[in-house]
Amino acid sequence: MAENQTKEALQTQFEGIRRREATDKPILHTASVTPSSPCFTSALMTTSDKYLSKQHDDAAKGMITFMRGLIAEQMASFKGGAQFGSFFSSLVAGKGAQIDASGNAEVESITVRSYMKVMELIVNRLSALEGDQYFTESDTIERIDDLGENTYGLHLKSKYDGYFTAQHEGNVIRGIVNNILSAVQNGTEAKYYTSWMRINSVNATKNYIEVTLYADSEVPGGKNFPPCELMNIARYGNQTVESLQSCFYISSSEGRIVKLTGVTKPILETTTMA
Repeated sequence: MAENQTKEALQTQFEGIRRREATDKPILHTASVTPSSPCFTSALMTTSDKYLSKQHDDAAKGMITFMRGLIAEQMASFKGGAQFGSFFSSLVAGKGAQIDASGNAEVESITVRSYMKVMELIVNRLSALEGDQYFTESDTIERIDDLGENTYGLHLKSKYDGYFTAQHEGNVIRGIVNNILSAVQNGTEAKYYTSWMRINSVNATKNYIEVTLYADSEVPGGKNFPPCELMNIARYGNQTVESLQSCFYISSSEGRIVKLTGVTKPILETTTMA
């Protein structure tokens, strides 16, 4: 009975010591109990299972919540992974962040101040196409000279330093302009039309071409329009050079993918679609 009372007294004393350490109050010692007594050893083992050591390696079987954060002076190991915030896995609607045990990370964004080194980079990105996309020589008209008799001098925009236009004499070119949105915003005249032209000469070093409009009777729809600044033009075919008489385009307005061959004029023959 006395031994049990002594064990309880020791356990109470140890708990008191921990509380006093926290308040920097003097620690009271009990002279009747020595470290060599069996009850001291038993009480020490009992209390060691209840508290974590701050000086030696230890393990907690339950979850510990740190209300004021956690600071690790050395490398921290998270064998099962780590989560940040209220994590929810989704490429579109996800939130928070997670790094799993295999090193797979899902985060909201990454800022790299020096460099990023990857074995493979996979980009999931939506690309939308408006109008027609031509896979052929193309340019943008920067400035126009009216040479009379439906003939125009077109100064083409340089795409980069040292750029030379790839347009060729005899090319059948198609130009489209659509400024409806900017016209509504600025209160100016809205333009949405297609222009068909034939290239008479090319000055590649100056990015300059001279063209002639096709007559209304020679174009689809029966009505042709003059070129204008900022109009995008693309080679549709060529009057004489066979290697330049084909093109490939994707049209969202027509809803199809088209390859044309043997194109020598704006109005296509039945044999020009491959």
